[in-house]
Amino acid sequence: MIWQKIKYKLKWGLRDIQSFFGVSFSTKIIDGGVRVLCFHGVCRDEQSYINARFLKESHLKKLLIAIKNHFNIIDLETYLNGKYSQEKLNILLTFDDGYKNNKTLLLPIIEELKIPVTLFVLARENMPLWPDLIDIIFDQQKQKLLQQLYGIDNKEKFKSWIHHQPTHIVESVTDELKIIAQPFLADYKEFWETLSKEELILLNEHPLVTLCNHTANHYNLLSLDQKQLKEEVEVCSQFLKEINAKFPDVLAFPYGFYNAELCSTLDTLNYHVRFSITEGINTDEKAINRLVINPFISIRNQLISIVNGKY
Repeated sequence: MIWQKIKYKLKWGLRDIQSFFGVSFSTKIIDGGVRVLCFHGVCRDEQSYINARFLKESHLKKLLIAIKNHFNIIDLETYLNGKYSQEKLNILLTFDDGYKNNKTLLLPIIEELKIPVTLFVLARENMPLWPDLIDIIFDQQKQKLLQQLYGIDNKEKFKSWIHHQPTHIVESVTDELKIIAQPFLADYKEFWETLSKEELILLNEHPLVTLCNHTANHYNLLSLDQKQLKEEVEVCSQFLKEINAKFPDVLAFPYGFYNAELCSTLDTLNYHVRFSITEGINTDEKAINRLVINPFISIRNQLISIVNGKY
């Protein structure tokens, strides 16, 4: 892992040096190709990063301008219909978890640039997810409380552990995390608040926004039994149908976790279009991989990674 990080830093550093000396790069690939990109939240420029899932507002805008200038951005309907440009690489922009900042910070940017996005949202309102609570706790340097409760004070180890717990443990741990983070939640609203039903209704009517299913509670679907799985996906689907979303049964796997058995079950429930991420632990021919955007590399490096489909 350490050597891989060193390799990436050397590669990205060399590319940035080339940029400094005016060395151009090509964004030309096979005509008619397509890449699906995965974003999450947006934070204001003056806010410090507390996770690797958000992009700062100005960085996001510059990146989207660069993507628009080099590629052809399409909406979900165009993607599903296969009506791609045959002259440029096509890009589908997706944002996971339904953060409120997708409305307050992202929406003005896409309106200015006139580009479409797809939001994978949850059927829950203003309920912090455990990854966001952990990020807040570590940013406040309260991890010793996690050590006392669970014997783990390393963020990545804690996340790795909780990822694979059954839902009742996840719910119990989340309740404990809320208690620890409660004094600080008001200061971190942009990093955990999710869209309300009223806000989703308004977004659903926006011509540049498409809403899709990211399950009810963002559980690891591999930890659910058949009954729980059905409830997780159908509660969100019904939620989206109530607000007249166009694609309530187009699904993105929480955390990118899935396997062939899970996909087979989703087929029987008529969830045939499923998005994952390139870092997912399993592969299945029906799952659509997405490249997760890296907030810590230059726009040049990000564009090259988009062309290559990997980092």
